[in-house]
Amino acid sequence: MPHCLSWLCLILLFVSNKLINICALPTLEEEKEETLPSKVLLRRELDEMTQKFLIDRDSNTHPYHSYIFNSGIGNREELQVEMLKKNPHFAAGEGVLSWQSVQFAGSLYLLGRKLTSVCLVVSATQILSNRSAQFTEHIIDLGANVSSTAMFIRSDHSTSRPDVIVVIAVDNPSADLLWFRVEGNKMELIKRRNHYTRTTAMAALSVGGRNQLVLVDTGSPANVDVYEIVFESSGSSLGLSLLQNFSLMCACLSVTVFSVGQQLFLAFPLPCNESLTIHWLVTVANSPLFEHHRTLILPRVSQVSTFKLAQQVYLAVNGDKSYVLRVTESGDFIAELSLDYANEWLAIPVNSYRDDVALFSRSANRTELFVWAGTMKGFKSLPVPE
Repeated sequence: MPHCLSWLCLILLFVSNKLINICALPTLEEEKEETLPSKVLLRRELDEMTQKFLIDRDSNTHPYHSYIFNSGIGNREELQVEMLKKNPHFAAGEGVLSWQSVQFAGSLYLLGRKLTSVCLVVSATQILSNRSAQFTEHIIDLGANVSSTAMFIRSDHSTSRPDVIVVIAVDNPSADLLWFRVEGNKMELIKRRNHYTRTTAMAALSVGGRNQLVLVDTGSPANVDVYEIVFESSGSSLGLSLLQNFSLMCACLSVTVFSVGQQLFLAFPLPCNESLTIHWLVTVANSPLFEHHRTLILPRVSQVSTFKLAQQVYLAVNGDKSYVLRVTESGDFIAELSLDYANEWLAIPVNSYRDDVALFSRSANRTELFVWAGTMKGFKSLPVPE
């Protein structure tokens, strides 16, 4: 069974109240002060975090920022993971190579990419917090290699009913893009579009309330097209309107979309160039377009995962030197954790009164578990339960 299925089981079962016991234990010992970043960088970050909280000292002076570093008393409750067990009743996704998910209208939608087929697993979101293991699984055999997939939620303005849309790129002579709408927990084909160039990566995003699709085509350099998705009023068919086109230095097999505040980013790992290329959305002549922002040197990077924690956005990247990077709205990338051996990252959100994440790193022969222990301590390693 592919290793990704094990990861899926872990995701679904880790957050079940029946199968794990997560408790928050107060830490009474005071946190020790650690070395802070440079004053310039610190000032810039603090200004960003507190720009909405200007305080007038009095009528005769200029406004100033009020800074609060964590709690200042070292009593942050830390997430403790005591037990992990498999749920034998939730058995889905045999042969899946990668997963995508969205939550909508009380349901959890999991799209699994296999070699020549895809599966859609639908379950109530309560599976994340109780003993439920009820789900449906719909498998579609496409008869050709599946090169990439995307899934997003579209608002139907004519019916005021949002839809879950699935896009699948297949590796056949015409490099088709297949468009499906989810109806009754099954995928129904609404459009087959000949793309003629093999798609190696794709991502769906929303800009100004409009759905867009990013397609990365095979080649070195790789070609990137950004389209607006235009649905007809009936919703039975659609079109693509090209918004912009740009190229990457070499072949790219994945693209990650993430946002920090109002700023939208695209991350392209380029293993052949040992770098991670970052584009961000800017306004040019009243039109929002993606422009190159920064290139991070990361030897053998191939995977990027994104998650939110303590009102901050993080990227977990693999490679010879693996990092967890905190991203600021101004586009700075600050290393919060570095490892020499992580080939893969998995961030599992934990529902509580605050944002918590159980972060797993894995190499060929080792798995580690990290939790957030506060601003001063950063990420803390925990033993992985047997």
